Amino acid sequence: MHQSGCAEVSTANPYLTGSLGNWLNSTNASNIGACASGSPFLPASGAVDTTAAASFTEATAQNVLTAIYGNTGTFRDYDCIVGTTLKRAFTNLTASGTTQVVNSNSIAATSVRTFNQDLSSDTFKSSIDLFEGDFGRLILHPTTFIGGKNGTALSAQATKGYVIPMDMVEVRYAKLPQVKALPDAGGGPARLVEAIAGLVVKNPSGFGFFNGA
Repeated sequence: MHQSGCAEVSTANPYLTGSLGNWLNSTNASNIGACASGSPFLPASGAVDTTAAASFTEATAQNVLTAIYGNTGTFRDYDCIVGTTLKRAFTNLTASGTTQVVNSNSIAATSVRTFNQDLSSDTFKSSIDLFEGDFGRLILHPTTFIGGKNGTALSAQATKGYVIPMDMVEVRYAKLPQVKALPDAGGGPARLVEAIAGLVVKNPSGFGFFNGA
């Protein structure tokens, strides 16, 4: 694991492999994958946003991009790996908000959405796949594989999202994938595939994290 700039390794606090969420969160259990508090390699505080998906707004995404830009000074494209709930939150940015003035008559307000669409088209499209902000662009990739450990099991976390500069992350192998033939016990040919690999984050300060509930 790449741990440049982090706390000194010791038998009491060894370097351990960890998920991307651990690399971007300095308060994770056992400090797995994270740099020491105060390290210049940590993400900017605003780059890790804890806004709930139900309260997600344009400013939420803009604030994360702004914080990353404050660390890197670079406008660029980021691959944004998002859970299904967070992906919907991005798409909902195109929906008009409803403002209701409370009065004694309790008059309900009506939400109005405006579309620009060819009259001959029979396709209704409501999806945001690219978010362009003042300080970068998020290319959204929805997935169901964002999860966290809940006791001894892994649970899906559809509200999470990682803002990743892909040239700053890699999988490094201690043992390349190898295929070993196993004895045929009557069920047909069998194979065992083995590999040892760990996640490498070259500099967490260039990443962002949507860490809301």
